[in-house]
Amino acid sequence: MQFGTGYRLTKDPHYKEVIIQGAKTLSTRFNPKVGTLKSWATAANGLPVIIDNMMNLELLFEATRLTGDSSFYRIAFSHAATTMKNHYRSDYSSYHVVDYDTITGKVVSRVTHQGYADESAWARGQAWGFNGYTMCYL
Repeated sequence: MQFGTGYRLTKDPHYKEVIIQGAKTLSTRFNPKVGTLKSWATAANGLPVIIDNMMNLELLFEATRLTGDSSFYRIAFSHAATTMKNHYRSDYSSYHVVDYDTITGKVVSRVTHQGYADESAWARGQAWGFNGYTMCYL
């Protein structure tokens, strides 16, 4: 989060504005029925969520700190909780993509677009999840 570091070091208000606007823009991708941030556009009812999105939560937490607006926090927390529930297998490895139905909020499929196979662990995705949950804890 380079703008966050810039703001922390310089207190330049432009950096703060970028962080807040980025969080507002990211928040538009939140689906309250599913409880996650949408990763990309798909068919009418589809809502794909990639494990990579865990890396975005730091931005939302920072926006809450900077503005006092807890809606960013609530979105980040919901996304993390839903991801924990649906992205992780019993061996704690994660799927790359979980696709949800926007009407029911239920999981439609769990697949990969990056790893070897749908049921394989993908090291970079594992790291993104781990980093994201570390930021949630902090």
